[in-house]
Amino acid sequence: MRRLIQILILIFVCGAAWAENQFKIITLQHRFGQDLLPALQPLAGQGGVVSASGNHLFVDVPSERMTAIEQAVAQLDVESRTYRIRVDRSGSSHSSTGRLEAGGSLGDDVRIQRSGPGPGRNSIIIEMDSRETSSHTRGSEYISVLDGARAFIAVGQSVPFTESWMTILRRYAHMQQTVQYRDITTGFSVLPRQIGQAIELEIAPRIASLRNDGVVEFQELATTVRVAPGEWFNLGGTMQGRDEVSRAILARGTGKTENTSQLWVLIE
Repeated sequence: MRRLIQILILIFVCGAAWAENQFKIITLQHRFGQDLLPALQPLAGQGGVVSASGNHLFVDVPSERMTAIEQAVAQLDVESRTYRIRVDRSGSSHSSTGRLEAGGSLGDDVRIQRSGPGPGRNSIIIEMDSRETSSHTRGSEYISVLDGARAFIAVGQSVPFTESWMTILRRYAHMQQTVQYRDITTGFSVLPRQIGQAIELEIAPRIASLRNDGVVEFQELATTVRVAPGEWFNLGGTMQGRDEVSRAILARGTGKTENTSQLWVLIE
């Protein structure tokens, strides 16, 4: 009999607690429910549940929590802002070549002369040639991206996938298998978020294959900065000293040819 009374009391308490919960379906106008769950679930409290499907939220929480949930939804369910990112890029290329030939005649007298057609027998020729070439490029582009969404700023197109890139992938992306990339595009993934009057910008180096869907984003190398709307930010200068991958993207050298890229961004 005593055991039965305990069970009845437990059922009554649970029923009372269940009765205090409120259930509500909230239809969102501008966001997907899944996007709001990380902010809403901590507000559900003990015994509360918030789930989502499409643009609907299913809220089953204690009565005193419902008001906080509705207020949070009102603040979060707003139209996402669209940012216009201007990217100014400049590049420079410097190469140098040199050639040296020596010549003269063998005998009692040694003569040094420039090369010419048909050098005589027992002759030596000296020739010196040095060339340096520099070039500069500059361009601008615009990218539109929603608040909280990612955009890609390309730095190099059709970059040969050399062994040095394979080494970088093994070291940072932990890719041990052979990658079939031949040409890649390199650059930076950017994700802007509004934080008060400033914009928080998450930046991560990225490479992608030009021939298939292979994409590697180095999220472990991501950095976050805060920028003011309408002010230029030196993205290239910031990332140049951050990590090996970013340096490889911004500066590429082959033999005695050195290419450097500079990136500035402005968010409006």
